Amino acid sequence: MGEELILTVIYLGDTLPRYVLKNLEYLLSTFDKSEVYFISDSVSSINKAAKIGVKTWLAPNPDQQWRDVREQLNHPMSFRQGFWFKTLARIFVLNSFMQLHKDESCLQIEADVFLFQDFPLAKVFNLDAEIAFPMESNEMGIASLLYLKDHKSAQTLTDFALNEIQSNPQITDMSLLGQIAHSKILKFVPLPTLPESLQGALSQPEAITLICQNSLCDTGVFDGITIGQYLLGVD
Repeated sequence: MGEELILTVIYLGDTLPRYVLKNLEYLLSTFDKSEVYFISDSVSSINKAAKIGVKTWLAPNPDQQWRDVREQLNHPMSFRQGFWFKTLARIFVLNSFMQLHKDESCLQIEADVFLFQDFPLAKVFNLDAEIAFPMESNEMGIASLLYLKDHKSAQTLTDFALNEIQSNPQITDMSLLGQIAHSKILKFVPLPTLPESLQGALSQPEAITLICQNSLCDTGVFDGITIGQYLLGVD
């Protein structure tokens, strides 16, 4: 295993928003001891990211590479240019990338997620886990931050996703991660979204162990979606 986490930002599609490049610049300058990769299926986007000095990897076009998966899903592909498929495709793309970094740990950061300068990379790197991410609720995970220990973990996640898509065409990346959290397929550690002192605010008391994780709460919280939406609204 390498000495530092590989930080990856995946953005699929032809149009690259300016905020993605701004975030890449920030990650590159703030976490300069880590490798920062931008992954996309767009040559234009790859070239733009390369100009700011970030490492890049050109992914296969998901619509072509995983066409059979796309056709199995029962989601409206007109919604945000295939949004639901692309969120699942990120899992397959990340697995393909990690085939080239088999023994490296990886933290996938959604392109609109901001990491503060004191983000505990070392703690995440040393997690006793094969996979880690925040929970949005007791049933739903969210890949705002997705830690994978190595390529074996990424492959296990991919295989599970492909099987679940076959049996449930309505599945999303969030419900898929929720199933991972409650299964023993991968050793999972939740990234806490609430400090333990606020656990009484949960509407689902059964979610306490998934949303208030003692081992990381002293570091801060890892917002999946809720806090950001409360402060800034939806989109």
